[in-house]
Amino acid sequence: MSSLNWGLLLLAGASALAAGHDGEKSGTFKNPHARSRPRFRYWLPDASVDGYIVAADIKAAGAIGAGGVEFLPFFNYGGDHGPQPEGADWSTSAFGSPAYRDLLVDALKAHQESGLFMDIAIGPNQGQGVPASPDDEGLQWDLIPYTSSVPANGSYDGLVPGWDEKDGELVAAVSAQVVLEREDYRVSSGFDGVKNITWMEYTLGHDSLQDITPSVDSATGQLNVSFPSGTHRIFAFYQRLSGNHNVHFDNDRNETIFDHGSFAVDHNSARGAQTVIDLWEKHILDDEVLTLIRDAGNYMWEDSIEVIANITWSPSLPQRFETRFGYSLLPYLPLLAWGHNNVAMQSGDPGEFRVLLDTASKGAGYVNDFRVILTEGYVDYLQTLRDWANDRLGIQFSTQPSYGFPQDMAVSVPIPDAPECESLSFHDSIDGYRQFVGPAHLTGKNIISNEVGAVALKAYSYSNSELLRSINRAVSGGINQFIVHGQSYSGDYFGTTWPGYTAFLYLFSELYMNKQPSWDHGLEDVLNYTSRLQFIQRQGQPRVDVAVLNKQSSNNGEFPAVYPDSDLQSEGWTYTYLTDLNLDLPEAVVEEGILAPKGPSWKAFIVEGSQNITVDTVERLRKLARAGLPVIISGTPGYYPVGSDCSKSRLLRELSSLREEDNVHSVGKAEVAKKLAELGLSPRIKSSNASWYTTWRTDEATGTDYASIYNDGPASSGSATFATIKKPFSLDPWNGERTEILQYTVADGELTIPLAFAADQIKLFSFESDEHTCHITEGDLTVLGVKSSGSSILAHSRSQGDVKVSSGKTIHLNSTAASPFALSEWSLTVSHWERPADLYDVETIAVKHNTTHALAGSDLSSWTAIPGLGDASGVGYYSASFSWPPAGKASGAYISFPSVAHGLTVSVNGQRIPTLDHRSPVRDITSYLRQGDNEVLAVVPSTMWNYLRTIMGDLRSGGQKSSLITRLGGYLAPKVDNGIVGEVEVIPYAEAEIKC
Repeated sequence: MSSLNWGLLLLAGASALAAGHDGEKSGTFKNPHARSRPRFRYWLPDASVDGYIVAADIKAAGAIGAGGVEFLPFFNYGGDHGPQPEGADWSTSAFGSPAYRDLLVDALKAHQESGLFMDIAIGPNQGQGVPASPDDEGLQWDLIPYTSSVPANGSYDGLVPGWDEKDGELVAAVSAQVVLEREDYRVSSGFDGVKNITWMEYTLGHDSLQDITPSVDSATGQLNVSFPSGTHRIFAFYQRLSGNHNVHFDNDRNETIFDHGSFAVDHNSARGAQTVIDLWEKHILDDEVLTLIRDAGNYMWEDSIEVIANITWSPSLPQRFETRFGYSLLPYLPLLAWGHNNVAMQSGDPGEFRVLLDTASKGAGYVNDFRVILTEGYVDYLQTLRDWANDRLGIQFSTQPSYGFPQDMAVSVPIPDAPECESLSFHDSIDGYRQFVGPAHLTGKNIISNEVGAVALKAYSYSNSELLRSINRAVSGGINQFIVHGQSYSGDYFGTTWPGYTAFLYLFSELYMNKQPSWDHGLEDVLNYTSRLQFIQRQGQPRVDVAVLNKQSSNNGEFPAVYPDSDLQSEGWTYTYLTDLNLDLPEAVVEEGILAPKGPSWKAFIVEGSQNITVDTVERLRKLARAGLPVIISGTPGYYPVGSDCSKSRLLRELSSLREEDNVHSVGKAEVAKKLAELGLSPRIKSSNASWYTTWRTDEATGTDYASIYNDGPASSGSATFATIKKPFSLDPWNGERTEILQYTVADGELTIPLAFAADQIKLFSFESDEHTCHITEGDLTVLGVKSSGSSILAHSRSQGDVKVSSGKTIHLNSTAASPFALSEWSLTVSHWERPADLYDVETIAVKHNTTHALAGSDLSSWTAIPGLGDASGVGYYSASFSWPPAGKASGAYISFPSVAHGLTVSVNGQRIPTLDHRSPVRDITSYLRQGDNEVLAVVPSTMWNYLRTIMGDLRSGGQKSSLITRLGGYLAPKVDNGIVGEVEVIPYAEAEIKC
């Protein structure tokens, strides 16, 4: 079937989308409520800053479309990016101090007065801890490993390893026979360069491990043991409060808990959460604060777990382990000495030695059991904070759960009210987001959050187009809330030059504030766009086609694709991941062949051959299959050991038995989609392009379905077939318009729409219960747009040809229009934004001056290629004119710009036209045209990078030079393109009436 050229389609008849059954809280598609809007992470230097400016910053964020801020006392990244600056006092301005309490009130009142809502960090820096007494047992614990060889004579007589280091309380001493000993290494790279990591690897006899702690003299640490033969080693493990700070600074005072900075808390027990709660209850919460939190608070919040250790630990773990598994953890502690710290932050420091066993699983079963216990302790921590936030404060709890810890992330995702991930660690990976989203969907989390926009080496150069790409990819992975990283405090701070306080010292994007040209020239459009995406992605319930098993012992911080083949995506199947333990949750029920019918409604469960499974996993899969859910096994899954059970043969028997079940299907690699089709199953959206990622939601209360399609590739066209016959509408996230789609076909219970996408473009659709009106079903002419006129259609056509309409008639249109033409001879006036004479004058937005440039021809170049603008940052004002009407037929015209990098507002003859889609900036301008000369003005902001890089050596934040200077040897990223790049066209059309 041929179709209209839909590349420049504009559908008329705009109206606001109704809010649905929760309109008071969500607003409308045109104007989403503050709770449906993105928030900024707000970088608060410390509690000494001006509360009036903090309040003004918050209100300014709301004025450009944010829903509030995530209030984060930063303290130079807890002191890791520089000490307490001269003049500051991080004791009196500490988190939890009276000064902080007053500033918190100012921030909450600003939200309350502006109809905004605030997320509140549970602690300073990234929220991993709070000020406390250094001996508080709710603080973070560490387990420190030591080892020594036994002399060749087989007798060890001396201090147990590590005793003389005075590194805490001895938890266990373990002896074992060494079967193999070798040195290993790998290469690690990071901001501070490349280094070789080396460690010793010991393979131990599995039946030789002995807990010899009773043989250690508890007073002197003396150990006297002998072994009859073989090579042996002694391992010793000491627990102590780590003393790790999430805020540290030099201070001679010792009068209050605020003099010690802030300590990381124990994340592996409820006791750590109680230390956080105690700080709030004793030092922050009073009637005024509590009332404001209940009125203007949104979440109590913690960031990803950014704490380091030797071995992730809590004193309660050994007893918890023995109660859970029925055997002692202590003899197997040597297996934990390597890779059980912060697997994200300490990937370059996994441990000084590694221990394996001489079994087929190398001891992985004991390691896997320990990680289960770690997860259980962490879940207790999360539940304690969540219950406190819900019951005491009357708001919800959000956190970035688990990743960074050696745990299965999918187990803890369901615990917080609003689980959060991040674009930085997830590398904008759609598959990575699906790993996170599946458990949240299963457990009915209506909000799945994402910290978006942190990119290394992109401070002040991160374009809005880059931000939008991250947002679009996250939405396509199932995310429906964005916390933009981040907004800067705009006032004076100790040792800080213009352009102002810069979190991470220029290492990470972004620093949103009024000293960014886009703040008043385009960022509002981006925030409104994001708000509307969030609004649609919260309507009703998510629907996902199939679930895929993702069993992890420990998170892979790179989040590689779990399902490695392309067959599902190529055939339009959506999928998210579940770990096997998620299948024990009460929501994991099967009804009428559907898993979780009140939620994502998965149609099948997939087990890919690279997955390792347990006998218990097999039984869970058998239960699903017998309940009516198709289970498809691709290849042969591997063995996931637990405890001392090395019964791989039993697993293979059980897996073979599982394959005999009527509802279990075995296929080869990349044959899952084929089997789904053979079973008579179909995806909810079938697309003709493998780069199109889709989502689907159903609002049963209103009878409306919602879909999104994202093109994760170059410009492409084709069609999408939707599993509905309801009337289709297009929802424009850039301006909030809801318009009737007027070309589609309906057949066999499905609806097919021809589509064309620009690169990285997302489109939204709703399908409603209205009766179908006159629409086009086939056509072979170029159409820029159409609008409905009762029983007929008005087409903005550029060519002649035939169309077929829903009544069955074929109509010939003779509507060839005048040729498109490019605007030329532009005049560009640039408002340059530069430093004030006094570089420490932070309150000046910029010293501005204008230059004007005549641009020959029609092909516009980046400012970096225009003399005098190579180092410029600011706002560009492009003006050009054209005569109307042109020679030839023209009922009206569209204007088309190149893809927008950072922002674009357009006026025609002094009237601003509606916001343009940054990926496909095309708009009908007929109503703005006049006979004779017509003036076009396009306003384009730049980033600040090209100018700031020229003065980087002079800039300071919190008394510190840029880390680009101090850590990266003065490395400065290249200049970035600014301005309009390419041609701007006016495209005449001829209007033709199509009657059904």
